[in-house]
Amino acid sequence: NLNVMPASNGKGVITGEVFAVDGSRIADAEVSLRRMYSDFLAGSKRIDEPAITAQTDASGQFVVKGATFGIYVVSVRSGDTTGAASVLIDPPRPTNHVVVLLREGALALAGTVVDSANAPISSARVMLVIHDGDDLRGDMRAFWEVETDSVGAFSFDNLEPGNWQAYVTADGYAPLLTDEMKAGDTGVRIVLTQGGSAGGSAVWAENNAPAAGLILRARFKGISRTEPVTATVEPSGRFIFERLIPGEHEILPEDKTLVPADNAIRVEVVEGKPITDLQVRIAKGGIVRGRVF
Repeated sequence: NLNVMPASNGKGVITGEVFAVDGSRIADAEVSLRRMYSDFLAGSKRIDEPAITAQTDASGQFVVKGATFGIYVVSVRSGDTTGAASVLIDPPRPTNHVVVLLREGALALAGTVVDSANAPISSARVMLVIHDGDDLRGDMRAFWEVETDSVGAFSFDNLEPGNWQAYVTADGYAPLLTDEMKAGDTGVRIVLTQGGSAGGSAVWAENNAPAAGLILRARFKGISRTEPVTATVEPSGRFIFERLIPGEHEILPEDKTLVPADNAIRVEVVEGKPITDLQVRIAKGGIVRGRVF
């Protein structure tokens, strides 16, 4: 019989299997499921609620019924071996299955987030996004994210060996894509700053009139799936993006029916060196129709 745990008054069901690296099933493993996000859409609400606990049966399986829709982190431990995975429960997939592989030698990564004066930054979000040069899938990032405590400290457990990079955000600071951090390092220091800025003027290509009220977005090109920074064009046509992460950004209209009239607008943002002379000409986008054979 499977170990069935009631989770809440939700409608989802999470089933799982736990294996050792040799393929054998692990009985009596401790399973923790924590809902991290309300859904998988960009801008979904981050959740802070108690974990659901379960235990695998003799065949290495577990079931959690009544799960509220969202993205769950599934963490499993048995003796000195650990493993983790993520699973999405939503209306199209009210029942989902996850397989967790346990291994020895998992490593920790820990440190602090501070400002340029070395003061700790609490409630900063630290999300692991790159491992050994490979961009992690969005669903994998759901459980490689933590928040700093009152002294700016953060920690990750159960990491694979290798080099990791994190995307770090905090209110009042520019986001940061960190340098590589080696799994096993527990003395990492991440410094957030005010970042760089980029501004200029935006006009309509057809008449060179200020594109007043237009919303522009600056998307960082160093990593996929990061939230863009937005700026609204003033009546004079001026705009400015502040607290940009250093690196290359692409500037586009928020309205997808509009496009830059000239080439794609890319700008290299440098810490402490404001850019003030960007010229953006905006036009209506066209539609291309065709047939594929």
